[in-house]
Amino acid sequence: MKYAVIFLVVLFPLVVFSAPSITGVTGTVSHGNSVTIAGSGFEAKSAAAPTLWDDCSGTNIKTLWDNFLYGPTGYTNCDSGTMNPLAYRTPAEVGRSVALPHSHITKYMSGSQSCLVTEDGNDVMPWIYTDISGSTAYTYISWYRRLDPNWVWGDGDKNFKDFAWCDTLNSTPYSCNLYLSHYGPEAPNYEGSWYSNTALTPVTNLAHERLETKWVKTEIIAYWHSSTGYIKVYEDGTLKMHETGATWSGDGPQCLSIEGFFRTPNDNNWRYMADIYIDYTLQHVLIGNANTLAGSTTIRAVQIPSAWSDTSITATINQDAFADSATAYLYVVDTTGTANTNGYEITFGGSGPEGTPATLSGVTVLGGTIQ
Repeated sequence: MKYAVIFLVVLFPLVVFSAPSITGVTGTVSHGNSVTIAGSGFEAKSAAAPTLWDDCSGTNIKTLWDNFLYGPTGYTNCDSGTMNPLAYRTPAEVGRSVALPHSHITKYMSGSQSCLVTEDGNDVMPWIYTDISGSTAYTYISWYRRLDPNWVWGDGDKNFKDFAWCDTLNSTPYSCNLYLSHYGPEAPNYEGSWYSNTALTPVTNLAHERLETKWVKTEIIAYWHSSTGYIKVYEDGTLKMHETGATWSGDGPQCLSIEGFFRTPNDNNWRYMADIYIDYTLQHVLIGNANTLAGSTTIRAVQIPSAWSDTSITATINQDAFADSATAYLYVVDTTGTANTNGYEITFGGSGPEGTPATLSGVTVLGGTIQ
């Protein structure tokens, strides 16, 4: 009997799936530098780079995006208000005393929702087209966003779109499968609608941050396939919305946009965006301000990978709002949305123990998830 038991254990070995574990960082951890992260459980990523990374330093939005929209399709002038099309601008060029979200960028993407054409509102949004597989139809988005401090919500329909997703290549992102919207201070929660404005099932839905008062780092994590489809919205690391029922069973093209429509025009109604990261996998690298990802509610800086295997990631450092010499914590997120529970401690201007000496917080343990 003893030998039979041994035989069964050998024949059917126990398979253990572990969370990512970081063991070292080589290279100087400073904005724009390339570093190599060593460890295990990262899971190979076939396309290491994100689908889109836009630090808004460019001159033409269409260099990275397929298109962008300002005003209803085909408009040529306004019934009222001033035309301020979406563009990369410095704060001085906008002239509305809205500072950048941090000092490591020089511009943001901005445009005003001030132009009224007949009874339509106008759209301030960029979008991209891509093809994704239904069985792996995940989406991860991270970006800074805010509204002008003098934003006017107005009366009547305050329909304010935050995000739109379609499974066809429309001329614009509307006629979409999913809208994410909210309706201002009077109805401050996000509302997710799937097809024909059918509301999703809420699991968590807390009041969103007031975008008129500060920059907010927004992350969207979504899964579009089968009855387990969901969409989650994080603001500054806090889960604000989790809704289920986002199902799509097909493969093929999709159109994805951020920001978007608002019906009430006003010359004060400017939108601002920065550091926009979009990818169709949950795999990504973050640097947080705390030694747990859940505790990183001040800064969550997404990094820009260029090579990715199960044991090594090469990434360009996005220092975000971290100061030079600041202590921070590195996280690798795998295909399930699971990250190392304890962040790997780094110092900006330094690196992990394989390069310039820095403090090591300890061996990464199993578990931890942002889902």
